[in-house]
Amino acid sequence: FWEWDVDPLTRQPSVPNGDIQDIAELLDAADLIYMQNAKFDAHALRTIGISLPWDKVRDTLAMGHLLASNHRHDLTWMCIEYLGVDIEKYEDAVEATVKHCRDIVRRQYPYWQIAQEGNPMMPSLKVSSGRDEDKPWRNDMWLPSALARVMEPTWDVKGVSIYANADSEHTLFLGLEMERIIRDRGLWSIYEHRLQLPRAAYKMECYGVTVVGDYTESTIGKYGQYVAEASCVLESIASGYGHNLELAEGASINDNMRDFIYGAVWQSCDMCGYRKRVKHWNGERPNPDAICPKCAKPSRKHAGCSYVMATGRRDNLSLPVIQSKKTHTATLDKEAMQEYMDTVDSELLEFIKLLTDKRKHDTDLSYMEAYQRFWLSVEGTSDYFRIHAGLNPFATDHLRWSSSHPNLQNVGKQEDECEECDGKGCAYCNYTGKTRYSVRNCFGPAPGREWWSMDFKNIELRMPAYESGEESMIELFEKPNEPPYFGSYHCLNASIVYPELFWPLAEVEDGFKRQYKSREYQWCKNGG
Repeated sequence: FWEWDVDPLTRQPSVPNGDIQDIAELLDAADLIYMQNAKFDAHALRTIGISLPWDKVRDTLAMGHLLASNHRHDLTWMCIEYLGVDIEKYEDAVEATVKHCRDIVRRQYPYWQIAQEGNPMMPSLKVSSGRDEDKPWRNDMWLPSALARVMEPTWDVKGVSIYANADSEHTLFLGLEMERIIRDRGLWSIYEHRLQLPRAAYKMECYGVTVVGDYTESTIGKYGQYVAEASCVLESIASGYGHNLELAEGASINDNMRDFIYGAVWQSCDMCGYRKRVKHWNGERPNPDAICPKCAKPSRKHAGCSYVMATGRRDNLSLPVIQSKKTHTATLDKEAMQEYMDTVDSELLEFIKLLTDKRKHDTDLSYMEAYQRFWLSVEGTSDYFRIHAGLNPFATDHLRWSSSHPNLQNVGKQEDECEECDGKGCAYCNYTGKTRYSVRNCFGPAPGREWWSMDFKNIELRMPAYESGEESMIELFEKPNEPPYFGSYHCLNASIVYPELFWPLAEVEDGFKRQYKSREYQWCKNGG
């Protein structure tokens, strides 16, 4: 193994040319190379000018996904599952060592560049992230060796190299054992085919996707202004009810907002002013005998006193509670907001519509700001940027990929027509017919290039439709431009589930979708 010194001021390693040559020769001489998440190693090797010989690679991550797609695929867990060996002790040890080093650096070497959330050069770092690789300490494993060069010679830095070598050693034995199981099950040809995926993902990550900078930045500015203005109006409406509205950050909802929408209930102590919210929207009820916990707590100067708290109420909007079908708790999701808009009027409707629009713009803003945080300039252009998002072919229990840093699989295409002109264009919408645009407009080909769209057109449904001989589904696939379904299996579902609503509109393309988009069409689409 090789260890390199890192400059603590620049975080750049000093890599001897002889080491690069040794690594390249080792890879060239190998018959097979076992790796856990080979795509990551390929990127690391590329930074020192070495191309990974993909034809020699055996990826244990791909093996784990093939053998048990709904099990965990991290190295520690798979070593337990397939080898009966727990290597977590090595990771625990290096985590403790690195975090200790980070504490020392903060105190004694504050000018060193340790990893931290908010650093524009490290956009993926997030203390609260559930992904291990996003934790700041994982990006500072160079610290123990760096500190050893400036501190006492007894400083122990073995933990990191022991951890690193434990990973590589166990990856080899894990790969051999998993390969044996795959061959015993007759899955080797499938595995060989799926080994193409890490290489494809690696190439896609290297190239990335281009973003139109000027459009994205101007849209961020417009949406930010809209959100600020909408927040002021929402707070003004709430103040008319005597409620000090505290809007949650982004598109989320907090208890203060729930107090305004459902009505506020609280219990308070007249003696000390202590106040406790009663979450009646989730079934909580005020306790008429509740004792103030602050007054009841004794101190050196005063004995505890038992004061019964009074119950207070404010109706505010007093909208009925709509429960989530999943959690059976109060929800303000898209369906609930649509139900409110269908049933309320006057100022209530104004508040619900404005809050819904603000949340949509907040969501779009969070996406666009993430694109801006991760993008890099495209050489030779002034207005185009490139995003190198992470792509994982083995992240889900099924065969779909995942995307991260940032997620480019949820780029919304939703747009809102201007209600002032019904989408025809007016001064209010700057004659565009829209008040909210698809986030996909942020992306586009760089100068001198063009993009082509490829779509397998519901291949997951076509295969079982033809295999089973289901005539209605075959018809909609073979006649995508003809009634009654116009190529939509959602409409086919609707014709069965809601025949009295669907068939009067069957001759009009998207007739049922436009008429019942917010409820019945969505239920057919999402429920299948």
